[in-house]
Order: sequence, then C-alpha cells, then structure tokens
Amino acid sequence: KASEYAGILASTDPQMRAWAVTLATQISREETRSMTPELEHRARDDASPVVRLAVASALPLLESNAVWSVA
Repeated sequence: KASEYAGILASTDPQMRAWAVTLATQISREETRSMTPELEHRARDDASPVVRLAVASALPLLESNAVWSVA
C-alpha cells in the first residue's frame, strides 16, 4: 500500500503531497516503516510548508526510533 503513495508524493501539487503523507501514515506500522525514508526527505527538502506540516503531524504515528530521523 505504501508504494501506492509514491506517485502521489511526486506530484507537483503540495496539497496532494500533504494528503499522501497523511494517508500513508494511517496504514499499518509495517507499511509506515517503509515510508520513513520518504518522510525524512519530505521533512528536509520539500519547499511546501503544507507538506512539512503534514510530516510533523504524522510524527506521533511513527515508531519512536523513526521519529528522530524524520524530525
């Protein structure tokens, strides 16, 4: 399932990327774990404050060891 969000995360629309982050982190912990590198990238490099807010809002849903790498 997480792979389905990869195409949306590549969208030029920041609202679409933000929703992809939100929805991708609502799935199982295993699936969310596979999204950690992409979330790190979005937190660090995405120019949109909307996307970065979505990543920050998803932090409580991540495993504790992934939170620090994303934050």
